[in-house]
Amino acid sequence: MILHESDLVFDFDDAIWQVKKYDDHHYYKKFSGVGLKGVDFIGIYNQDKVVFIEVKNFRAKHPTREEPFTVLKETKAFINHIGDKLEDTFRATTAIQGYFRKKWWYRTYLSLESFIPQHWFLHRDWLFWHQVYQLAQQKDKIEFVIWLEIEERISEKGKADLSNHIDNMLEEQLAEFTNEVIVASVDRPIYKDSLLVQLKNSF
Repeated sequence: MILHESDLVFDFDDAIWQVKKYDDHHYYKKFSGVGLKGVDFIGIYNQDKVVFIEVKNFRAKHPTREEPFTVLKETKAFINHIGDKLEDTFRATTAIQGYFRKKWWYRTYLSLESFIPQHWFLHRDWLFWHQVYQLAQQKDKIEFVIWLEIEERISEKGKADLSNHIDNMLEEQLAEFTNEVIVASVDRPIYKDSLLVQLKNSF
């Protein structure tokens, strides 16, 4: 599945990933109407882990500017903003589960779930959200990824130091939800066996 966000192209291997572009989903549009924020992507990896992905691309679009990603100067505010997005997404997954539980067919499915092969309902939207909720009840099944592209003129050491600093701050802020926070980029990719990410202008 190919998805676009912030001038980046994400190519997820369909054999390993189920992914929703959450900020385009109709559920998000309802929640955003009452002030809830949301991450960019929600993915189920190998049926065993739920991965919340937020994308921030601060590569310079105007090279003459001295500071093209000034938002990162206020690192604490930036971290709070990212943390709020994940927290609100968690609240949304719980609300979606509550909505489903009002449906007789979903309650019937829950009572028979252990006897019904999940592939019968593969690619159904409701099953995706059901699986996300189930995985998100287990802290060790949750991963948060911030895909962070930093402007080219920053040194490699500067990029690495900033990424590590953000990683440490997010781990502290999100400790209630997950033990696994990763800062990734085109230069520092993750899931290399099943996820290819490129800048649009690199095609």
